[in-house]
Amino acid sequence: MDSNSVAAQVPKNLASGVYNVWVGTSPWSAVSSAAAQITVHSPLTMSVRKVTCSGLVGDGATDNTKHLQTCLDVNAPIGSREIAYFTIPAGTFVLTGEITAHPYEVLIGSSPTLTKFVGQPKASPPTAWFNVPQYFGMTDLALVAPANPNLLLSSGTTTGNPLTSGHLFFNNIDFESTSDASNGAEMMFLLAGPDIQVYNSHFLSNSNQVFDILFGDGGIVSGNHMVLNNWTGIGISDTQNVIFEGNLTDSQNQPGQGKDGHSGGSGLSVSRGNSLYGQSALSQNIYIGYNTFQNMGSNDQQVITNDGDGGSYFGPVSSSTGSMVTLADDPNWNWMGTTNPQAAIMAIAYGTGVGQYSFLKSYSGRLITLAKPWEVPPDSTSVVGIVQYELNMTIAHNALTNTLGGSIVLGDAIEGVIEDNVLTNSGQGILISAFGPYGGPAALGPVINTDVLRNMIAVGEGTMIARDEGLYNIWGIGIQDFPGCLLSGLMVRNNTVPSINAIYNTDGVNGISANVVEQNQAYWQPTFSTPGFLIQDNSPPSS
Repeated sequence: MDSNSVAAQVPKNLASGVYNVWVGTSPWSAVSSAAAQITVHSPLTMSVRKVTCSGLVGDGATDNTKHLQTCLDVNAPIGSREIAYFTIPAGTFVLTGEITAHPYEVLIGSSPTLTKFVGQPKASPPTAWFNVPQYFGMTDLALVAPANPNLLLSSGTTTGNPLTSGHLFFNNIDFESTSDASNGAEMMFLLAGPDIQVYNSHFLSNSNQVFDILFGDGGIVSGNHMVLNNWTGIGISDTQNVIFEGNLTDSQNQPGQGKDGHSGGSGLSVSRGNSLYGQSALSQNIYIGYNTFQNMGSNDQQVITNDGDGGSYFGPVSSSTGSMVTLADDPNWNWMGTTNPQAAIMAIAYGTGVGQYSFLKSYSGRLITLAKPWEVPPDSTSVVGIVQYELNMTIAHNALTNTLGGSIVLGDAIEGVIEDNVLTNSGQGILISAFGPYGGPAALGPVINTDVLRNMIAVGEGTMIARDEGLYNIWGIGIQDFPGCLLSGLMVRNNTVPSINAIYNTDGVNGISANVVEQNQAYWQPTFSTPGFLIQDNSPPSS
């Protein structure tokens, strides 16, 4: 938490049930925040059983696979009223194959330096050295092994089924892959499901992904050190309501050097899948704050980014009344999934009502029902898009130092915030991008109501920051609008950009409305005429 955070204690005598919470006056008034729902559950009454796996031999040579698996099987809790703590003593414990845990088991070592598992496969490494179910924990131990493709795999990663995944706790662990036996498919530490907590741990990958959360709903990743290599990165995919804070990310390699000239790590990517008539994917409510990214990256990677979106329709409307819209043509859902209409928005890109959006409530053929009616309904002059979205992406108070590539790239963002970040000798700066087409020909993702506030870009050593190479300053804080995409309600305010860079716009030819660039210490460098922008009260940079 920072000085702007709000904390409230839940009274112990509060009855279980669903409650509305908000920040502001009591009772709620117009100056309060929007209300959100929380569910208060009665605490579980659980018995605790402590287990010592006496058959383990920590001499660095004896195979402990069968002993550890038998210990976990024999002592597995029955039902949800018991939790078993397995004490793993100090030592180096060799594993030659896969370990499968059971719900409500927690493995506890002495420390990552004293209690260490070492994977030494007799042939090809297992798919995962640890397969972990829902309601599982691990603390104070280490695993060093080749990945094929996982060191640890959470159940539910392939189906996203919350009934079989999630409720995971990890603290003070060290997971390191010694090699990639999966030919580039490594996802070293792969978690899925609701209620994921990872604290104060160390992760090191030698190939692809070092740490991933899939199908998450509610999670905290805090105080960890993640070491990248080559194309390795961190992924938060098809996930909502996650805090990624206070983590350190760097690379084993010098930025821009290593395998294929791309090494240095690809940083943190927030994304959701484009699905062919499958499960709809959400990516929303992600907070990335107070992290350090340093000494990493390459010119064609990003340090913090979100991925592009899928789309099902881009074109005129036949009619619109209140929250009912009839499209002029048939939508094509094959890039977006069909299981959840609210995983998509309808946005007015041009014409009457431009800049508005609403979540989808339902659809039937060309008839779309919106969750909220238009304030200004579209008409025959309007062009609308139905696209996936990434909602409430907050990137705040991060330090990016000595990095290559795009420092912060936020694309297709709805109600996003980039604020109070410090970029020192940090690649290509900040880019806000309405990007498309991406997931299908109708995937023209908008940027709507996004703020870029009080960020500081500093030259530092000046060895990695991208500089003006000719006619225009093309690095610093960029505003990008691809043809067909909507860029509306963008606020760029109180940022500091050095004289070798600028605040600039690029690509856009239409779909730009109601954007403000003001009170910045920076040069404003339009690459062409800029309708749809209000530029005011800016001053030249001090250096």
